[in-house]
Amino acid sequence: MRHIFVYNPVAGAGKAQKTELPRILEAVRAAGVDYEIHRTTNAGEATLWVRRRLANAPETEMLRFYAVGGDGTLAEVLNGLYGAENAELACIPIGSGNDFVRNFGGASGGEEHDPFLRVGAQIQGEAVPVDVMEFQFFQAEDEDADAGKPEDAGAGMDRLSESGAVRYAINMLNIGFDAKVVAHTQHLKKTRVLRGTAAYVAGVVTELAAYRPCRAQVKIGGNQPFDTPILLAGVGNGRFSGGGFMGLPTACVDDGLLDVSIIHSVSRLEFLRLVGKYHAGTHTDDPLLVGRIFQWQARQVSFTPVGPLTLSVDGEPVRTQTPFRIRLAEKPVRFALPAGVCPLKRTADEASEIVK
Repeated sequence: MRHIFVYNPVAGAGKAQKTELPRILEAVRAAGVDYEIHRTTNAGEATLWVRRRLANAPETEMLRFYAVGGDGTLAEVLNGLYGAENAELACIPIGSGNDFVRNFGGASGGEEHDPFLRVGAQIQGEAVPVDVMEFQFFQAEDEDADAGKPEDAGAGMDRLSESGAVRYAINMLNIGFDAKVVAHTQHLKKTRVLRGTAAYVAGVVTELAAYRPCRAQVKIGGNQPFDTPILLAGVGNGRFSGGGFMGLPTACVDDGLLDVSIIHSVSRLEFLRLVGKYHAGTHTDDPLLVGRIFQWQARQVSFTPVGPLTLSVDGEPVRTQTPFRIRLAEKPVRFALPAGVCPLKRTADEASEIVK
């Protein structure tokens, strides 16, 4: 197997290049494995580079691509290798959110506690199948039509996916308030004043002052669509977003289902009272949300916005009025876990209504 490290030099305020790269070099040389290192040059470049690298590789050569950065870098590498039989995905989380690895106990603070930061353990680890989400804009009159370019999609979508193309996500799509907070959080991270959960909380406070719920027509599986107000919604393979907020506490990365949650409007005061529980993943049973939160497991869900709507795809904010669909991708991706780490499994009492 060849180990290929795709690192974002600006991730973690430059930590990828200053700290992580020397540790990677030390670990691969100590292990005596074949390796390559690629430094990304701009947003979206990792996807194109990984595709080219696979196109030039013999089909019999197994390649493990390590996304060295945050959730955005992980998503770019995923989109470059998805569907390749001779490729595995891995992650060395040095971004500010690092939400996907939290599903396996990662992002717990430093190499001593986070197995995903132990490069030697990563090299020795084995890959397991992990579900992938397929995301696509579509024509309002026909969900099966070829996707059109989203209106006002913004730079995020333009640089990560060609207009009309299918895009893959591995963690979560957030819609409404959550997604707008992500945009504020990214700005705060760029200032380097706040990072991680602290930046997300600051984004919540900033957005809460002016936010108004959006509306969308939602279709879960093959059921009839329904119109609903949305304070925030999530469609996820993973449980976490926003640097550790457990918005989808029953999601499981390998159960063949997407978890869907929609929270209707609540007052600003009520929302502030719920933030702590939303972080801990205990909000779903709170009396304040009785009749205001709806949850499903499904293999496909589509949203037709009623007016402008903001969403984020694995942490990348997008603004659109165009309908979009999220569904379980046809095949899982092989995701490498550090030696000693096992995937989470859904327990029997976590199961909810499954929509075919």
